[in-house]
Amino acid sequence: MRDVNPLSKVPLVTDKSFWDISGKRAKESFAVNARGVIERGFKQVGASRPFRVISDLGEMLILPPSLAHDIRNIEELSHAEFMKESTCADVPGFEPFLESTGSTLLTDMTKTKLMGSLKRLTTPVSNTAASACKDLFPDNKEWHEMVLKDALLDLVARLSSIIFLGDEEVSHNASWLRIAKEYTVDSFLASHQLRTYPKFLWPVIAWFLPQAQKVRAQLREAEAIITPVIERRRAENASTTIDSHGKVERYDSIEWLEQTAQDKKIKYQPAAMQLTLALSAIHTTTDLLTTTMYELLQNTDTIQLLRDEIVSVISDGGLKHSSLYNLKLMDSVIKEAQRLKPVLSINMVRTATGDIRLPDGFHIPKGTRLGVSSHASWDPNVFPNPDKFDAFRFLRLREQPGHENLWQLTTTRPEQIAFGHGKHACPGRFLAANEIKIALCHLLLKYEWKLSPSTTVPKAISNGIMLDSDPTVKIMVRSRQAEVEL
Repeated sequence: MRDVNPLSKVPLVTDKSFWDISGKRAKESFAVNARGVIERGFKQVGASRPFRVISDLGEMLILPPSLAHDIRNIEELSHAEFMKESTCADVPGFEPFLESTGSTLLTDMTKTKLMGSLKRLTTPVSNTAASACKDLFPDNKEWHEMVLKDALLDLVARLSSIIFLGDEEVSHNASWLRIAKEYTVDSFLASHQLRTYPKFLWPVIAWFLPQAQKVRAQLREAEAIITPVIERRRAENASTTIDSHGKVERYDSIEWLEQTAQDKKIKYQPAAMQLTLALSAIHTTTDLLTTTMYELLQNTDTIQLLRDEIVSVISDGGLKHSSLYNLKLMDSVIKEAQRLKPVLSINMVRTATGDIRLPDGFHIPKGTRLGVSSHASWDPNVFPNPDKFDAFRFLRLREQPGHENLWQLTTTRPEQIAFGHGKHACPGRFLAANEIKIALCHLLLKYEWKLSPSTTVPKAISNGIMLDSDPTVKIMVRSRQAEVEL
């Protein structure tokens, strides 16, 4: 007799009461403490065995970190299919998620256009950081209390907009910056609410659900802002096709997307794609920058060490693209902060589009939703004293012969999958690393920082498989005389 569930022999570690027929309570328990559920699961079945959980997305297969390398490039394990379902991408108002899952345009643009332009972007991003810091942080010697994550979100939104929208006036548009910051959170809440209903009802429920209505309104507002810019750009490009001497070279995602879409013959919605870029970049970059600042605020001796490194690196010639690579202690500090608090407790999320057999013989049936646990980041067998912040941890690893490039912030490994691993590793991680380093140069040289007496120690907030940096932490900040001008 065949099992109803082809994975029935794989242990289900979720505690589900007899009365919780729909699994609602089990899903809610996972949503608020996914990391704890996963830790209990591996204690129950062993460190190297897969198990099942009832997550807020439904049943998921959780794989140990030791299998990250085996699954990293399997074609039948689709990241796009997983994201399409988990983000309600087919529902009106969620088109930005459909843009990222429906074609390879975003990945193609990032790899072929954005990556090659990082060197040119260092100066405009640094100039934007200087301007934003003047607006967001006090220019006086008196201590000033503020919620740090709110300010850093504003900072990163402005840095990202100058990259995605270039020198267009809309990159400074307050309404666009607000939507770019809010759409990610609002769409996440809306999709979470929709997923409590059967999938076939999502398009209907979305018309009446207030949170989904809000998301649709934000998309319409984004279209009203972005569409005129796209139409003008297209008209300009068309008029200069004949006279190539009149064409202005632009280095922003508006131009890159147009070029890539034309080259690949891919149709797309420009406004939705700009929101895709925003939701892909702004909140994740803000989270890592915030997490890094929280660690520095709790390990204040490291701040001066970083200042010394910054001054040493940029004193001769200013902040250049090559400077970012030479900020090796800063690279180690950011990666250590990311190790302690990655953005996901389960990464490399996939949906199996076919039956798969792994090298060890383990069978993954078609339709299985799965992910790899991030807990190797906290494994004492991998990282000694894993609960302790060690600013030099990854710098020491890079100093080992032959390991110079194995432990950089942007390098992916099964031991640390915060950026994913394999073919679906985050293609924007190089941009995020550069943005964070540039931001830290300005924040650390120009200001002094300490935790506010009124705040508590920052704690990660669990929202399903997401681990968000604490949005409530208050800090004290005041201006200081920078050793070198930025």
